Amino acid sequence: EPPHTHAGALLMLAASPTELRAGLLAYADSAAAAGDATGASEALGYAGESFQREGRIDSAIVCHRRALELERTQARLFALTDQLLLRRGPDDLTEALSRLEAARAASESASPAPIVGRIAWSYFQQGRSDTAAALFMTVGPRLLPHPGWRYRLARVALERGDYRRTADLLLPEAVRTRGTDEDVVAMLERVGNATGMTKRLQREMRRQVEDRDRPDVELARQLGG
Repeated sequence: EPPHTHAGALLMLAASPTELRAGLLAYADSAAAAGDATGASEALGYAGESFQREGRIDSAIVCHRRALELERTQARLFALTDQLLLRRGPDDLTEALSRLEAARAASESASPAPIVGRIAWSYFQQGRSDTAAALFMTVGPRLLPHPGWRYRLARVALERGDYRRTADLLLPEAVRTRGTDEDVVAMLERVGNATGMTKRLQREMRRQVEDRDRPDVELARQLGG
């Protein structure tokens, strides 16, 4: 299906990431000058994502900040604040928290989970794990289906010494990634060392992986594999 926007067409036509970003940024300038804030914001958002993929967070933040100035949507806000929370410069956490609190105040929902979750994570990054935990209590169940949020919830629980909750949150992720996520495995090892349950956690992870594999193994056996 042909792209519906000029920025979308650039994604299809560019021969390299460098060429793509040059085209997107040039189009963003021309679109903004012509009064097309939506088109300019879309192009800047794509450029920011491209910079992210190369680990160029500073450039990504510049793009996402301009995109948000042109189009104040939740998607643009999250694109910016997520990178600020990743970079964690001297003023990044303050800016992210200020923007997120303003968005929560303007939200029609009393407790918008994606916003409150990011506010909680901002506080955790500032070393305020108790405040983060209190906020996560209000929205945690709505965030649990998402692996990234399970990881953040587990980080907060581990910092507060809640080893049971940390294990409950991380075991499904260890199983889902088959023990290849180094951060998850390292956190589970911390839980095991603190509770003396390292071998038990390892056995449980292997058992759950085998349970997940069993239907595929049986199918392969039936097919002679």
